[in-house]
Amino acid sequence: MVEFDELVERGKELGKDGVNLGRDNLLGTTAADQSFTDVLIDNWYFVAGGVAVLVLILVLSVCCCCAAKKKNQQQ
Repeated sequence: MVEFDELVERGKELGKDGVNLGRDNLLGTTAADQSFTDVLIDNWYFVAGGVAVLVLILVLSVCCCCAAKKKNQQQ
């Protein structure tokens, strides 16, 4: 018969393997396997969205400044 302590240890090992497997499946690979640039390339749509928002904010702020200047010149 297998002793209870052996079963407990084996259960702990299987639990760790399950957690690691779940993390690997969620991320595609382990975080240690990917560099920062690889993560950016894999998630290019988030990067593109962030850049688009920053450009939009820049354009709107420039337009507001120009409109304020014109309004001050007319007065």
